[in-house]
Amino acid sequence: MKNLRAPEFMEKNPTAARPDMHLSEVVAMMCRRHVRALPVADDDGRLVGVVTETDLFLKEKGVPFSLEKVTTLLGEPVTDHLAGLEQCHRVTVAEVMTDHPVSIPPDTTLEDAAMLMHKRRLSVLPVVDGERLVGMVYRINLLQRIYSVEEAPV
Repeated sequence: MKNLRAPEFMEKNPTAARPDMHLSEVVAMMCRRHVRALPVADDDGRLVGVVTETDLFLKEKGVPFSLEKVTTLLGEPVTDHLAGLEQCHRVTVAEVMTDHPVSIPPDTTLEDAAMLMHKRRLSVLPVVDGERLVGMVYRINLLQRIYSVEEAPV
């Protein structure tokens, strides 16, 4: 187990967001993939950032995407929050992503990846070969290997 390298526990060819995507597009991608974070890559496949669920809350407006589907918030009509909701559809990934994210090369061991995630309190680790995104490590990938659990069919 100690000698496993990133290609043996990462998700290969991860779905990546683009910096110019609107947040509603990224939320749809996350929902389809059942993930809480996505790498962000440019047109040449170079890693430029990571976008997480936490990034998708417009902190300065305090408006989560979930408000789009409710009619009231704590008894107040959502119409009071519509200006913030409209902004959700204009904001791009580049505006909320973490740029220059912590990443690992393909020769990183499972043990080193797990320690890095723990120490830095990371939920994901992009795997890059040079600058090119080649994989993504989610916490669940590590847990599956550590506990020898087979991936369940979806």
